[in-house]
Amino acid sequence: MTSFTLSEIAEEAFSPKHSASTSRSPLLIFSPERDSILFFTATDNSAYNQMPENKIYEFGRETAKTEVAERPSPQSEEAGQTIDTINLLSHEKRLYNFAAVMKKLRRIIWGIIIFFFASTIGAVVVYRFVPVSLTPLMVVRHFRDKAPILHKWVTLERISPDLVQAVVASEDNRFMTHHGFDGQAIEQAIEEARDGGRKRGASTISQQTAKNVFLWQGKSWVRKGLEAYFTVLIELIWGKERIMEVYLNSIEMGNGIYGAYAVAKYHFHTTPARLTRSQCALIAASLPNPRRFDSGNPSAYLLRREGAILNNMDNIGPIRFKKGKKK
Repeated sequence: MTSFTLSEIAEEAFSPKHSASTSRSPLLIFSPERDSILFFTATDNSAYNQMPENKIYEFGRETAKTEVAERPSPQSEEAGQTIDTINLLSHEKRLYNFAAVMKKLRRIIWGIIIFFFASTIGAVVVYRFVPVSLTPLMVVRHFRDKAPILHKWVTLERISPDLVQAVVASEDNRFMTHHGFDGQAIEQAIEEARDGGRKRGASTISQQTAKNVFLWQGKSWVRKGLEAYFTVLIELIWGKERIMEVYLNSIEMGNGIYGAYAVAKYHFHTTPARLTRSQCALIAASLPNPRRFDSGNPSAYLLRREGAILNNMDNIGPIRFKKGKKK
C-alpha cells in the first residue's frame, strides 16, 4: 500500500482537476488532537451541493469511510477522487496512531528502565549507612519453612576479627584483592566440572552478600545477572569493610539463625566479640549448608573442615581494612 503525507494529500485535494467544475475545492483535514477527520465543504454545482455550505463534517474511526462515501453521487468523478483522498487520509491517520502507540510504548520502557536503576542504586546507597535488618531469605524461610528469625545487627567492631579471617579463609581467599569476582576460582571450577569432578560454586563474599540482601534464592540466568549487577554496585558504593559487615550480619548460620550475634548467642552462648578462633572456624565450616551442619554441635566432617580452615587462616594472615572509613 502506498503511503502519503498530509502535505501530499492537501496538494492533491487542491489540484485544478478537483476545482474544474466548482468555485471552491473541498478541504480535507486530519485532526490528531480530536482524533478525527474533518471534511469542510463549500461547493457550487458539484456532487456535494446537497451538503450545506461552509459546514464541517466530523468522522471518527468507524464512520470515516462509510458516511463520507454515501453522500456523493457514485457517478461523480470528483466524488470518487475526493473519496480516494479521504481513504488516503484514513491511511495516514492509521500511521499516525501506530506512531503514537510506539511513542507511548517507548515512554513506558524508558520509565521502567529509569525506575529500575533509580530504585536499585538508591537501595544500595541506603544500605551503605542503614543496618540490614531483614533479607528476602529470612522472609522465605519464615513463611515457607516456619523457621524463626533470630537476628540482631552488630557493627564490625563488635565482631571477632577471627570470624572475618575464618570466612575469608573458607569462602573467598582473594576477597581483599578482587573487585567482586574471582576469575581464578571461576576458571578452576569450570576445569573441575569439565574433568568430571564435583560441581562447586565460585561465588565470592561480595556475590553472596548481593544475593542475600537484594535477591531471591534459586538458580536462573536472570538471578545470576542481577547478582552480578548488585555485586558491582556494592563494590563501588560500599567497599570491602561494609560488604564484610553486612555479610557477617545477614548470612544464614543455622536454622533461623542469621548473623554473628545470633550464632554466637544460640550456638556458643557468648557474644560475637568473644568468639574463639576455633568457634569462628566451625562457623565458617558450616556456611556451605548451615541448616545441615550445626557449628554448635559439629560432626566429624565439620571438625575436619575446621582444621583445614584454621590452617588456611594461618596462611592468609589477619584481614585489615583501611582505617577511618568502611572500604
